[in-house]
Amino acid sequence: MDEAERKLNWYGLLLLIPALAFLGALAMDLTYAVTQNGAWFGIAGWLIALGLVGGVLAALPGLDYFVHTVPRTTSAASKLATAHMALSVAVLVLFGLNLALRQYGASTAWARWLAVYLTVFGNLEMGVSLVLALRLRAYHRSARKSRLHVTMSPYDRVRPRK
Repeated sequence: MDEAERKLNWYGLLLLIPALAFLGALAMDLTYAVTQNGAWFGIAGWLIALGLVGGVLAALPGLDYFVHTVPRTTSAASKLATAHMALSVAVLVLFGLNLALRQYGASTAWARWLAVYLTVFGNLEMGVSLVLALRLRAYHRSARKSRLHVTMSPYDRVRPRK
């Protein structure tokens, strides 16, 4: 196992924290929408906070992989990694706004429904980001299986490993 794959493994493990927390928040918000019990809305807020902390923790090895491993060209890996990073940051910003709305506007009905909507939309966006992450991992594994090493040169050359 090379260094890039080790970074991807840590990133994949840490990515489970925000993914599961945000999915749990979606389940709690949908339960709130059906029952109108504010406790579910509060639990969803705590899960969003956990997801934000987990997202920042997952971003550390993800950013390290992006900066040191992904070639800086218009290659497929570079496009996938850039799109995944942009979507992941957007998901964290969206859920950060969602948490702020829950903390400072939870007393009004429209703010609660907007927070539920943001949770649904954020989970859809996170799903797209996770698909891109899986495609990037598959790209990395196929390059490794074919015994090719993707260099970080500006010309995105591919050379056999020694």
